[in-house]
Amino acid sequence: MLGVLTILAILLGIVLSIIPLTQHTAEKQKAATEANALVQALMHYRQVYGKWPCEEANSNGNPFVAGLATNDELFTTNAFESADGTSIVCTPDIDQAQIVRALLPDSPENPRRLLFLTLSSQACDTNGYWLDPWNHPYRIVMDAEQIVFHFGTDLVFSNLPAFVISLGPPIANPVSSHSNWIFSAGVRP
Repeated sequence: MLGVLTILAILLGIVLSIIPLTQHTAEKQKAATEANALVQALMHYRQVYGKWPCEEANSNGNPFVAGLATNDELFTTNAFESADGTSIVCTPDIDQAQIVRALLPDSPENPRRLLFLTLSSQACDTNGYWLDPWNHPYRIVMDAEQIVFHFGTDLVFSNLPAFVISLGPPIANPVSSHSNWIFSAGVRP
C-alpha cells in the first residue's frame, strides 16, 4: 500500500509540474496568434483604404508606433534606423486603442463598416487597449519597411510594413532585453 501511495505521489508531482509549462506555452501561442491577427487586420485595412489606421496622426511621415504612452522606454526616438544607417524619428504617441477601434465595423475610421478584427469581450482593458495574456498592451509598428530596431541586440525587418510586439511573460528586468518578447510573424530577432 505504501508503495502504491509513493508511486501516486510521484505521478501527481510530475503532472502538477507539467501544468504550468503547458499554460505558459499556451499563453505564448495565444500572444503570437493575436499579434499575427492584428498585423493581418492592419494589412487588410491598408489594402482596402490605401492608408494605415490613424495615419493622419503621423505628422513626420516616418514609421510610427502605437503603445501605451509617449514616454515608452521600448520605443525611444533613436530606436529605429533605415537600412542605409540613417536614424529615423518615430511617432510614438499614437493611441493603440484608436488603431484597434479603427479595425472594427462601428468606427468612423472604417466608413465601409468592414470587420477587420474580431475581439473577445475580455481582450481590451477599460481604456480600449488590446492586452496580451500578461495584461500588457500590444505594441504596434506600422510603415516600417527596411528598418533596423535597436533594443538590446538588433532586430531586422525587411519588406515587413507592419509588426506587433507582446512584451511576453514577466521577467526581472524587461527593459534590458527583448529576449522574452513575442513578435508577429516575419520578425527576425
